[in-house]
Formats: sequence, C-alpha cells, structure tokens
Amino acid sequence: MMRDKSKVKFGILTFAILLTILAFVGCGSAKTWYVDDNGGCDFTRIQDAIDAALPSDTIFVYNGTYYKKIKINKDNLTIIGEDKNGTVINQIAEYKSAIIIDADYVAVNGFTIHSNGDGIELLRASDCIISNNKITSDLSGILIGSGGGANNNLISNNTISMSERGIWACTLGSFLNNAIINNLLLNNHCGLDIEGSNWTIANNYVYGSKTGLSLRFSESILKDNTILNNLEGVKLGFGHNNIVQNNTISNNRGNGLWLGYTYNPSNNNQIRNNKIMNNEEDGIHSTYSYASNNIIEDNIVNNNGDDGIDIRGRNYDNIIENNTILDNINFDIITYGTKTNIFNNTARRIHGDLVKNDIINNIYPRPTIASTFTIDSPIIDGRMEDGEWLNKIEIKLNGFSDDDHYDGEENEKLTKTADLYVMNDAENIYIAVVLEDMPEEDEDFLRLEFDQGDDAVHTDGDEDMASLCGLGYNDCHWNVDRWQADTNYHGEMVRRWSVADRKYVYEFRKPLNSSDPQDINLKAGDTVGFHIVAFDYYSGIGYRYPMDAVSFDAYHSKDEDIIFTPPVGEESGAWKKWADLITAEAVGPGVVVSTGKYEYTSGDAMLINITLANPTEVWQPVYFLWRLDLPDYDLQYWITKKPIYLPLPPDYEQTFTVPWKLGSYGFSFNASWYIAIYDATSHKL
Repeated sequence: MMRDKSKVKFGILTFAILLTILAFVGCGSAKTWYVDDNGGCDFTRIQDAIDAALPSDTIFVYNGTYYKKIKINKDNLTIIGEDKNGTVINQIAEYKSAIIIDADYVAVNGFTIHSNGDGIELLRASDCIISNNKITSDLSGILIGSGGGANNNLISNNTISMSERGIWACTLGSFLNNAIINNLLLNNHCGLDIEGSNWTIANNYVYGSKTGLSLRFSESILKDNTILNNLEGVKLGFGHNNIVQNNTISNNRGNGLWLGYTYNPSNNNQIRNNKIMNNEEDGIHSTYSYASNNIIEDNIVNNNGDDGIDIRGRNYDNIIENNTILDNINFDIITYGTKTNIFNNTARRIHGDLVKNDIINNIYPRPTIASTFTIDSPIIDGRMEDGEWLNKIEIKLNGFSDDDHYDGEENEKLTKTADLYVMNDAENIYIAVVLEDMPEEDEDFLRLEFDQGDDAVHTDGDEDMASLCGLGYNDCHWNVDRWQADTNYHGEMVRRWSVADRKYVYEFRKPLNSSDPQDINLKAGDTVGFHIVAFDYYSGIGYRYPMDAVSFDAYHSKDEDIIFTPPVGEESGAWKKWADLITAEAVGPGVVVSTGKYEYTSGDAMLINITLANPTEVWQPVYFLWRLDLPDYDLQYWITKKPIYLPLPPDYEQTFTVPWKLGSYGFSFNASWYIAIYDATSHKL
C-alpha cells in the first residue's frame, strides 16, 4: 500500500519555477508520482516513475540515495527532490551521466548529484529548467547540447564543484537564448565553457578554477558576475557583439579578461562598468588577436600585476575611454603596434605609438601624501623606536632603467615594497623610508627629490634633493640640467641596515625654511612635489616612487627599438611624475611624556620628561591629567587627583623634568605613564 505523503511540505519554490511547473502541469489531468528508496510510495527508483509518467506529470523524490542513472525522454516532466542536501543521485558505478535529458520543457530541482561522468546532460533539450541542485562530477557538472540544439534553457541557483567543467555548452550543439543565472561554480577545472549566441550569463560566482569563464559566443550578455581567484579570469575568444558589464574580475593568478586569443579575434564587444582588479598579470589582455572595434569604457582596472590594459600587435580601431586605470605594476595602458583610440581615461602610465594611436584628454593623477603634525620630533638615528614615527604609508617602488643602463622591460615589472613615514613640526619635515630586502652594500643609495611650487617644472635653484649612500649625506639643488651640491648643507639623513628584518631604514630631517635659496622653502600646510629613487647595487636595478616616475622624458620599447614621445599637451617625463606631499598644519596643543631609559631597578631615580606645547597663535586653555598604569595587575593610580587647569600661551613649548625615586618592591612589573590634556572649552581630548 502506498504511504500517504500528500501533506508533506517539500520547500518553497521560487516564483519563476512555480509558474513554470504550473505551465507544465496543464489542465487538471496531470499526476504527481512519489519515489522513496525505502519503499511505501509509488516507486523506489526514479527511472520507474519517469517511465510511468505522462507529459505534464510531476515526480516528487523523497530524501535518500539513488544509485541508477536517469534518462528523461518525455516532454513536460517536473522532477523535484525533497531536499537538495538529502536527495542524492549517486552515479559512480560507470562513466556515464547521472541524468540525461532528451526532451523539452523538463524541470529538475533539488538534488545532490555525484557522477563519474557528467552530472546533468541536456542531449537535445530546449525550454528546460535546471535549478537548486548540488553537483560534483568527473566531467561536466551540466553538459548542454551534446546531441544537437539546446535553446531557451535556464540554469539557475545550482552549486557545481570539483568537476572538469562546471557548465559546458558542447561544440556539437547549436545554442540560442539560454540563461545561466545565480550559480556557484567552485574549484572546477573550468567554471563555464560556453559557445553559441544569445546567452545571458548573470550573477554567477566563479571561484578557484583554472579558467573561470571560457566564452566563444556572440550577441550575448555577461553581467553582474564575480570571477575570483582563478588561474585565468575570463577568456573571450571568437566572441562578437557581446556586452560585458558590471562584473567583478579580481585576484586571478593570470589575466583578468582576455579579449580574443592569439590570432582568434573578438570584435565589436562592449566592455563596460567592470571592476578588474588585483589580478597577477594584465587586467585586460589582447595581443596579436586581430581584435577590432571593441569599446572598453567606464571600467576600473587597478592594481594588476603586469599591465592594466594590454592591447598590442594587430588589433585595430578599439576604443579605450573614461576608464580609471591606476597602480598597475607595469603600464596602465600599453598599445603599441595597434590602432587604438585612448580618450578621457584616468591613468598614470600610458605607453602607445602616437603614429597609430589617438591619445587625447587623459588625466594623470598624482598620489597624495599627507604629513602628520608632531610636537615630539623623532631622533634621526635609523633605529625606528616604538611610537617614534607616525603615519605609516605602504608604498611600492617599481624597477626602472635609464638611457645608460637600459636592461629591458623586465626591470619595469620588478617592485620593492616600502614603508614611508612623513611628519613635520613647525620647523622641520621628517621622512623615514623602510625598504625591504635590499642586501647591505655601501653603494646602495636613497634619493628624495622635492619640486618647489609643485609645478612639475625644473627651476634653477628652486628644486631640492637629498641622498645618502656610502659617501654620506648629500644636499643638492637643481642647476641648469643636473643636480649640484648645495653651497651650505642643511638637514641630515641616516641609514641603518637591520640584519634581523633584512631591511634598510633611512631617516631624514630637513628644515621647512632654512632661508637658503638652494633649499625648499615651505610652511606648514604647503604642498611640494615629491618622489623617491632607490638603487640596489647588488642587482643593478633602480626603483622609484611614484611607480610612474620616469628617469627620462620618453618611453622606450626594446622590442621595436622605438621611442614613443607622449603627445603635446599630455603629461610626460620625469618632471610630470610626482607625488603631492602636503605638510601638516598645527592642530592644537599637545603633550608628550618620556623617561630617561626603558628599564629601571629598585632605588633608581627615574627622570620623567613632560613636554607641553601650543603651536597655535592664540592662547589655549586646557586641563592636564596624569596617571600611572600597572597593566600586569590592571591597576591605575592618578597622580593628579583632579584635572589641573593650564592656559598655554601662543607658540609655546616647554619640557619639565620630574624626578621619581623608585623604592624596593621585591618583584618586577611593567608600568607606563599616561598623560593627557583636553580643551577646557570643548572638552576634546
């Protein structure tokens, strides 16, 4: 006798699926068949229910494990699993598909499928819905069109993992108007391998594949997908008249987006509003593929490990317009050997053949470095004591070569990371640079260059440079066409090699205004052009920051032995590639506390130095607080029983030394002084 399961609730179908099933059911004659591998229902095998069913029938499958492969060769069937986590089709006995669909208007929903062959195979199938399944397979998770045409199918809300291909539209078929929407494609050899036309591929998440998407289709839409952490992101080859928009293509270990393969063109595509970032090679890559008439517009292509957009060799009439393309390791845009129009982009490094390309109205933004105001000046000794330097900025310096030491474009792909610290008080600017892994050699040097007026123009006696190598500190100014030693040196720079960290520490101090016409002349709040050059003698390679700062006024191509001079009106050359360094203005009163040494023993006299400062031009009424903290015991002792009112005069700085005699405590402990002032009017700390 059949168990009565007519009242079992098997989950809420999406509205689209429900409407489709109702359409399949038709007029009142449809029947629902029940399958349970434990018995008590119409059938224990899914295939037996299919064989018994008529078009428009529904087959409901209870939780269990079903081992036989399934072939659906009747139109208008709906097959529903009770729970996709508990209704399992396990086809591992032979290398065949777990489910074969050779019919139209079939819906398969709510199964876990394991297969030694393909998971679900749409042989000759149109108007089918494959949704809400979990699939792993040795071949394809879902194979479409292996027996011919497959049109108007919807593949949605499936999780497909650990398969040779997540979804494959087979080369044997022809495809129109299929949709792949809201699927998770995880750790497959290839996430999607699709060809045909009129596809919609949207809102899918593709992760951990050798190739995220391999697409050879036309007249299709690829939108709102996330393609993350694959070996290659998206390969669009032999693809024409497609729209690629609003996708996130990032953190892939190769190129983000291939626009055509070598000698396999992709033409008339629109690449718009995508975020293509943090890929280890190019953001968008097209070399020698004969790609033409593509529009690359309104994309963000940043922080990629080689070029941002690389379109080189036998590509024609492509447009790169209104994109933000920044902080890529090599060039932001490189387009030699092609006919490419480059308009209105925000980019720092554009490498192009001006005979063939139109490069017009592009914006070359500078990095901005904001100094931090301090009343506690760091000691220039190369030691980077804890808390001594504030405002750490992580930067990258990229390798370069100049006319005399040109060593190929590979140098331009090398980088050094560094920590940059920039501080100033009312009188001096302080800069520290910590460079990674540069072997200690006397010939290594660091050079800091300043562009007075921040106008990117050489002005005799108006530009300042400081450098340090084995010969010591150099203070220089620009004279006619070269750096020349200043008549009077001002400032100091110290270098120290940290054996433990394998890093160079450079510390620098320079007066904001020394009254020397050969030095920078700044006041707090001014902006000065700034860049860094470092040289690693061991490798023979120089490094620079900003990464687009160049050592000569033309771009070079070793491959074709051509010098590409940027167009008239475009920013170019060494004096157009600077960072903006903004010195900080005094922000208000401050207090600093220090002691003569780090460790004390019983009976020592501790000298506590308290510096109060008001760098502003008006009186500042403040309250003063002082406390001793014993963190080992979570104890605090207030030295000031209540806040002390202190009106600080303008331009005031005074250090008070307070002796503190330590008793004999018989045990060791950690202690720290906490001193603070806050505004007497606003109570701001």
